[in-house]
Amino acid sequence: MAEWEYAAAMNRLREEEEKLARIRAERREIEERLTQAAAGRVTLSELTSLQAYLEVVDARIERQAADVSAAEARVRERQGKLAEKAVEEKVWLKAREKAYEAFQYISLAKQQNELDELASIRAANRG
Repeated sequence: MAEWEYAAAMNRLREEEEKLARIRAERREIEERLTQAAAGRVTLSELTSLQAYLEVVDARIERQAADVSAAEARVRERQGKLAEKAVEEKVWLKAREKAYEAFQYISLAKQQNELDELASIRAANRG
């Protein structure tokens, strides 16, 4: 379960980073258009319109950067949970292994006692 949550968080982070990259590319295109417009013959209203659009895109970049930061935080949180689960599993496996070893020891001790008892009975019957 923790692995799935971590993978989902990583996918979400990748998606958010891709969105941010697309918005930044859009911003570069607008800057180019602004530069070209400023060098050519354009009306003030066209320049103002491009500048206003650039400000809107800047606001989108800010919001998307916040989304990326939130996705990074989720990844760190899920990564921590995944590490926690790995430690828990390791502890559980070690405890299971020790319990099995104790069971084997007790079982072998019982078998040895039974063999000793049989040997004692045989020795008593011979003698």
